[in-house]
Amino acid sequence: MAALLELLLPGLRRLLPPGTRVLVAVSGGPDSQALLDLLARAAVPLRLGHLSACGIDHGLRPAAAAELQLAAQLARRHGLPFCRRAVALAPGGNQMAAARQARYAALRQEAATCGATALCLGHHADDQAETLLQRLCRGTTVAGLGCMAPRRGLLVRPLLGVRRTALLDSAEARALPFARDPSNDDLRRSRARLRHRVLPELARVGSRIVEQAGALAAGARADERFLQHCAAKLARRARQAGPAPALALAWAPLWAAPAPLRRRARQAFVKDALGAAA
Repeated sequence: MAALLELLLPGLRRLLPPGTRVLVAVSGGPDSQALLDLLARAAVPLRLGHLSACGIDHGLRPAAAAELQLAAQLARRHGLPFCRRAVALAPGGNQMAAARQARYAALRQEAATCGATALCLGHHADDQAETLLQRLCRGTTVAGLGCMAPRRGLLVRPLLGVRRTALLDSAEARALPFARDPSNDDLRRSRARLRHRVLPELARVGSRIVEQAGALAAGARADERFLQHCAAKLARRARQAGPAPALALAWAPLWAAPAPLRRRARQAFVKDALGAAA
């Protein structure tokens, strides 16, 4: 949908400056197909230096190979390079966690191969809300409440402000080929239960729960950045006050600082000390 592209362009310009070499992670699902299509149409106005797509086959589902063919088909439609990487997972353990780790490692390898400076992922606003709820249930910190950032190093998530329904509408309006992963509906998985049971119930209490979750995550990231900035300054002052680590950590102003700042400053100090010793 042209309206969605126009809505996203200002944010895309901030995340992907001119000359950025972009690799898009694709699966054949509606979210990544919509992302690839949007970035392909935005490549000229954004003046991207490169745009290609990569799909990862974890070998967990026979249908995944056919789904990646849909991603390859869309890449061909836009005249974009496409690569498929297969990863092998060790038997046993948490297969979903192992697949995620292997997927990110393979995508980073491909990004290095093609010289990409941004690896774009299709996570959207509903994914962010599910992540926030999952972390609340399992226990988290202010940093954890920040969930997924629009950009963190190589990883770029341009769709965090877009609802899943808007992406599906865009994919259907653009006649994009896509498949649905049945594991997303498997209620044995906690994320699927959050998606299909918990979030719909919460939406009956507050219809903008997904948007509010995104705003909370953004606010937590901003708060954490500020606290980390202040903690780094405090840790530097502690190092100047006491040349030995024990003296620096015993520095009175460090212990007089508010607990959230003191804790982060000590962590920053120890991290820097370990880095210097390595």
